[in-house]
Order: sequence, then structure tokens, then C-alpha cells
Amino acid sequence: THTHTHSRAYELQGRLAEIRQELLAAYRTSCLHHDFIGQGTLLNLLLRNYLHYNLYDLAVKLVGKTAFPENLRSNAQQARYLYYIGRIKAVQLEYSEAHAKLMQAIRKALQGP
Repeated sequence: THTHTHSRAYELQGRLAEIRQELLAAYRTSCLHHDFIGQGTLLNLLLRNYLHYNLYDLAVKLVGKTAFPENLRSNAQQARYLYYIGRIKAVQLEYSEAHAKLMQAIRKALQGP
């Protein structure tokens, strides 16, 4: 998607923090418009952004206040989300939960798009 490409370009330039507010605004808009693909993609981009800068507290807060769209049929987006949740749980020393999320991510990724 356009937003993903835009975010990736900022990441490659080492300017990922600059796009964070734009991603948050786009996420809010996608929620208002019931754009499930946008919600899933933007939630993953925000988590990737936070984890890139080791902002685990913000990532935990985001996960606590949002929900990954259940009716999104993208295994790739679901796998990414589960991967990020697994990383967060590992940093929180919740190793069993981290392992479970990472295993779910692997299974989703293997199912294809």
C-alpha cells in the first residue's frame, strides 16, 4: 500500500520518527471509515515504528487501546501483528505468552496471503 511504502522510505532514510504522527492520524481515519485493511496495516506500521525506537511503553499502550480487526483476511498482516505482540511480551518477560504469539505468527505466515 501507499502508506506502507511511504513508511518504509522514511525507515530506510533513518527518519522513521518523523512519520509517526501521520501514521496515527491515518489510523484514526481508517477507524472512522471502517477501513479494516487500513487499520491492520497502520496498526502494524505503528508497532514497527515504536519497536524500532524501543518505545515498548507506547507499543503496550497502543495495543491496550486498539484491537486488530478480526474480519481482516490478510494472513500476512495478522502474522506481523502477532510477531510484534510476541516481541512486546518477550520484553515484558512474559515468555510463555511471547512464545505462543510467535508460534501463531509463524503458522499464519505459512498459510500465505
